[in-house]
Amino acid sequence: FLRETDEERVVVALNASAAPSRIDVLLDVLLDGAEGVLVDLLNGGERFPLRRGAASLPLPPSGGRVLRLER
Repeated sequence: FLRETDEERVVVALNASAAPSRIDVLLDVLLDGAEGVLVDLLNGGERFPLRRGAASLPLPPSGGRVLRLER
């Protein structure tokens, strides 16, 4: 899910499974197709580039990510 304020946008992704998973994050409507980076605030600052407003990223088993959008 997405939470946003005037200053920042944060995407939260959860995986309740015992197996690793992948998620496609599609922010193209919000970003008007712009590029950016999602920075994982929970997992050591891992960075996932957005290409045309979209990114595919792994989710750990029984875990999640809190991703801040940087443009």
